[in-house]
Amino acid sequence: MAAQAAPGPVFPTDVAAARAAYIAAWQGTDRAALASFFAPDARVVFSDETYDGRAEIDRRWLAEDVGRVSELVMTPAHVTADGDRVTEAGTVTLLFRAAGGESHAERGTYEHVWARQPDGTWKLQTVHMDSHPAPPQ
Repeated sequence: MAAQAAPGPVFPTDVAAARAAYIAAWQGTDRAALASFFAPDARVVFSDETYDGRAEIDRRWLAEDVGRVSELVMTPAHVTADGDRVTEAGTVTLLFRAAGGESHAERGTYEHVWARQPDGTWKLQTVHMDSHPAPPQ
């Protein structure tokens, strides 16, 4: 009998759809579309910077990185749902194109908190990201 892989963490269907669209949006160059995944009062935290609110996230993070990320893979290790909040945590890998055009791989960990908005949509409330250049293979 062949061994079967254990199923990964399960997302509520509507959060899974929002999450897939968010990951796909990073492959493009539409900054407004990507910004729309964040709640108005969202917070993004990196080891060296924090951005508060969708407008600041757009102006200070997305303006710099949209169009420079490819092959984004977010692998959740844990997903917890509690009413109007879903938290996922796991590992992230991506290719990042630097300003000079050269590309390098990054990997690390992430935690996303998705929150149901008053209109029923799911938006990112909190993003914690810790990624670093991956060592050469």
